[in-house]
Amino acid sequence: MRYDHTAWGRIRKVLRSGFPGRDLDPQTRKPRYKYPTNNIKTTKYTLLTFLPVNLLFQFKRFYNIYFLCAAIFVCAEPSLSPVTEILPLTLVLTITAVKDALEDYRRYQQDKRSNSLECTLVKQGELIPIKSKDIRPGDVLKICKNDKIPADVVLLSTSMDEGACFVETSELDGETNLKRKAALTLSAGWTQVEQVSHIVGKITTEMPNERLSRLDGRIKLHYEGLADEVAPVTMTNVALRGSWLKNTEWVYGVVLYAGVDTKMMRNLKNTGLKFSTMETRLNRMIVAIFVFNAFLLISSMCFAYVGTHSTYLRAPLAWYTTQTGDEFGTSPTDARIFVGQLMNFYVVYTFVIPISVFISVELCRVVQALWMIWDEEMRSYNDGPLSQAEQEEMHVRNSNLNEDLGAVEYIFSDKTGTLTRNVMKLSKWHIGGRTFHDLQQPGSLGQRMRDPSISDEEYDLLMAFCRNIAVCHAVLPCEDSRTGELLYEAQSPDESALLEALRDNGVVLKAKTKDSVTVEIFGIVTETYTVLKVLEFTSDRKCMSVIIDTPQGIQLFCKGADNVILARADNIENDPLMVRQLNSTVHRFSIAGLRTLMLAWRPLSPEEYRIFDEKYSKAECHIGDGEDGSDDREELIRVACESIEGRLRLLGCTAIEDRLQDQVPETIEYLMDADIKIWLLTGDKQETAINIGISSRLISPAMKILVLNVKVERDCRLDYESSGKVGIELPERDRYALVVNGESLAFVLGNEILEDMFLRVGTNCHSVICCRVTPLQKALVVKLVRKKLHKVTLAIGDGANDISMIQAAHVGVGIEGMEGAQAARSSDFSFKQFKNLKRLLTIHGRYSYLRMSKIIFFSFYKSICLITVQFWFGFMNGWSGGALYDENFLTLWNMVFTALLPITTACFEKDVEEESIGQYPKLYKAVKDGLYWNTLTMAGWGIASFWHSGALFAGIYGSLQHGVVSGASETMDIPMVSFFAGSLVLITVTLKMLLMISHYTMPIFMALGISMAGYIVVFIGLEVVGMLEPGVFAAMHTMPLYYLGLLVIPIGCLLPDYTIAYLMRQYFPSDAQIIQEDQRLAKMKQRQLAMAAASGSPQGEDGNDGGKGKKRDDLEDQEAMVDNRSAAAARQAGDSSAPDYEDDDEEEEEDEEEDENEMVGVVVQEPSDREKQELYPHQDVKVSSFGRA
Repeated sequence: MRYDHTAWGRIRKVLRSGFPGRDLDPQTRKPRYKYPTNNIKTTKYTLLTFLPVNLLFQFKRFYNIYFLCAAIFVCAEPSLSPVTEILPLTLVLTITAVKDALEDYRRYQQDKRSNSLECTLVKQGELIPIKSKDIRPGDVLKICKNDKIPADVVLLSTSMDEGACFVETSELDGETNLKRKAALTLSAGWTQVEQVSHIVGKITTEMPNERLSRLDGRIKLHYEGLADEVAPVTMTNVALRGSWLKNTEWVYGVVLYAGVDTKMMRNLKNTGLKFSTMETRLNRMIVAIFVFNAFLLISSMCFAYVGTHSTYLRAPLAWYTTQTGDEFGTSPTDARIFVGQLMNFYVVYTFVIPISVFISVELCRVVQALWMIWDEEMRSYNDGPLSQAEQEEMHVRNSNLNEDLGAVEYIFSDKTGTLTRNVMKLSKWHIGGRTFHDLQQPGSLGQRMRDPSISDEEYDLLMAFCRNIAVCHAVLPCEDSRTGELLYEAQSPDESALLEALRDNGVVLKAKTKDSVTVEIFGIVTETYTVLKVLEFTSDRKCMSVIIDTPQGIQLFCKGADNVILARADNIENDPLMVRQLNSTVHRFSIAGLRTLMLAWRPLSPEEYRIFDEKYSKAECHIGDGEDGSDDREELIRVACESIEGRLRLLGCTAIEDRLQDQVPETIEYLMDADIKIWLLTGDKQETAINIGISSRLISPAMKILVLNVKVERDCRLDYESSGKVGIELPERDRYALVVNGESLAFVLGNEILEDMFLRVGTNCHSVICCRVTPLQKALVVKLVRKKLHKVTLAIGDGANDISMIQAAHVGVGIEGMEGAQAARSSDFSFKQFKNLKRLLTIHGRYSYLRMSKIIFFSFYKSICLITVQFWFGFMNGWSGGALYDENFLTLWNMVFTALLPITTACFEKDVEEESIGQYPKLYKAVKDGLYWNTLTMAGWGIASFWHSGALFAGIYGSLQHGVVSGASETMDIPMVSFFAGSLVLITVTLKMLLMISHYTMPIFMALGISMAGYIVVFIGLEVVGMLEPGVFAAMHTMPLYYLGLLVIPIGCLLPDYTIAYLMRQYFPSDAQIIQEDQRLAKMKQRQLAMAAASGSPQGEDGNDGGKGKKRDDLEDQEAMVDNRSAAAARQAGDSSAPDYEDDDEEEEEDEEEDENEMVGVVVQEPSDREKQELYPHQDVKVSSFGRA
């Protein structure tokens, strides 16, 4: 039978959606949308599904399946106790399950609180209490003041006369300022319960989505006795779930989206978990270990097969192995033998993969995240007196990326609020050819308007300028409840700065509603304007307009970016000379680093406004269902706005100052000295961006700036080719900086050839600034560098427009600033000031990279060393699959004996002190370039593991080949040999661990003592409980060979390691090792000076101090030697400010000669050899330019 796949597809579709006629819309004949309830469920598990679902999730990891197979094999072919495999696997699975269960329980508690929220349902003229989980779309709710809004609600009416209300959206976007919402115009007058109960209507909107700033919809209302009316539904009319009703007694609203359809829940979806680049390297190492494990397994099977079937290799069989007959049973088949041996080898060799490394890595990441949170220098203070209560800790949202902080090569930074304070102060006004310096002369604009000599024409121009600022904004005026002062709450600090400056000049915004704006002029005249239409600001339009009705007629006021306003200016009404002057002034303000806005206006006739209103209303009610941009409501609204925002008459411009944050220039200079490329991505003008680059030391005054600012793709290609040649032939890259605007980037992004040219030019320049870029372009630039250059990238920003850039980079950092917490919540790490980035990368990131490298290398080293000894043992036991080690030792090897010391080291290890890293930025570059993780280091650890395993086995075999007799005249049996071998391996890997530690602390010593003592206590306990053959521990400690072996064999294993380490440190030291030596010498100097000061006493009458004067002179010489070492290290590590003590040698020699001449008659005793050793413990060491001779 031939199946029609198309028909079967239709059948499956019918089965999923229901049979024909069932749950179909009668008009469209499409399946009805099934509206969810408001019940929220974010948990992953239930009590019944937790165990199977969690185990299924964990066994998606290959290494868990690998160890599960080992547990099954050890049960089927018990060469070892099943506990050796089952216990470690169970422990790992249990720890992960407990962590998942705790996280899921917290989600359950949050869901329970949210679903139990008390709400009020309006039904049949009554107010009915209802739980939040029982709300459904279409229900009408009454929400009272300070209540949390349970679902996405379309506002029908409010307690305010104009139908307005205020909400706080801190849970959505982190912004604590109040936002104004408005009820639907059609229903704003229905404020009684009976009226609201009789409303019948239909709301048509787009499908549920995650966009918080946009909603396309319309509502059709029917009220008894009235005709149906249609009105648009926008985000202004919707209060979202998670927000709080403020400053409003009550509102009535109809539920639009509920439960999982709400905007808040849609935004809770995972954007994709980030993993560090080191985790990728760890996975590659695991793959390599699996290959090595397969090699051991295959080679062991081959050796076992050859040893069994090769006649010339097999020894003669003993008589008792050749007996036949029923009484001797049947011999196993070759297949049975093969499978048994395979299982035995598989079980034994599973220990080559350290299952504990995954738990150790996660634990160390958590501890490192706590170090970041507890770091006092990473904390920021709120405004006001510095107190402990006002400190704000940094936030770590993704500890998986701790190591990547130590390997960052490219930083992409926003400007406003990231490098700058985002605390705006109006600096200058420019109106009609006159500039008012408001920052230097506050109130100068108001003084000019009150000047009796001012002409009517100039006064009207100034008044129109002030009226533009007073009405064209999204600011809410309110009074401070404590002081009564008039405050302006705004999402944009620029707007509040403009209105505050206008208030200081005598023009005060007193009140604002949905339909009117009230302005007080010089405390004498109060004007109220009727707001006809507000054309809101968008990132595409880059301007905002307000249409008002005044006694002089209908007027449109517009403000925005200078290039947008100039493009819409009327060439007839505007004086060309004034336009050129205004454009020149804006350019001059931008060069000074000020944020500029241009203002304009135009009168409208009633007919013009009527035509526009019809076009705009039609666009508002449109719901696009196609993919074409012309069919999109947002596009139609933009076209309608541009149709009325033409023939503008220019008024002037404003300039706002936004100062740099503390230590921004020093931070950028340090990071660039650490060989980190910094790219500035901003939406500001080119001149403003360049000025900020210079003031922040991103651009030095001696640099040549390559500006790529084109309007045609062909010109873009030519410019990049010419700039690329300059960049490639550049002898010193620090001489050039690249500045490119968003229009040029539009040609680059998406064009493979231009992308390569752009990257070639950018990488050959000292710094790159991208100005006038959109949020999408920011993200695309980050992705381009990440994809093409394969470098670790970091993006830092503070606003919602930086979220896409932050999420596109390897590491995202959010600044908790004035623009809310959306960027911080979307980031991996967040704090309040840009200067904290330096410490985050160079201290915490560097230490994390160092510590994680060491714990990973050691974890694989100890396991390879352990199991390779077992592999060599196969040549002695005929490849029978028998284990050399005690099964209890294997069980506790990763979990107990070798767990605590590496974890403690990974939590406290330092190669140099924090102060030295702050002085020498090249120390960060060394780690970033692979000082602690490179091919040579990996090969060194691999060679060490093979050498140690071979040396250990040779020592064990050489010690036991002729038999060893204990004090009780007993030869060593298998348990004794196992204990001996385990002790040797443990001591060897522990000494190897101690060799790699640079910073010994009390926790490390405690971990070492606990690990060694725990090994002894565990084996004594095993004998006590009967899990180990009695008398083994005591018998081993009566054998002199046991002590001799523990002393000689590990030393023989590690002698090459210590020798190589000494030679490398002596003749080829790293920067960090030179700094270590300098720190040790400095500490020794301090101790010796303190001892000398403590033992000092007044000299005798004869002037003889018993040789102490000579010692003090020697101490001064020692101090000078240390200073010379410090200066040499500083000069090599990049600190040009370090003093050069060598230039003062001649002067010091002259001083010494004078001192000798003055010391005539003083008896000086020659110090003894012991005193010389105390004074000059390192006198044979000479440091020269990070080398040692």
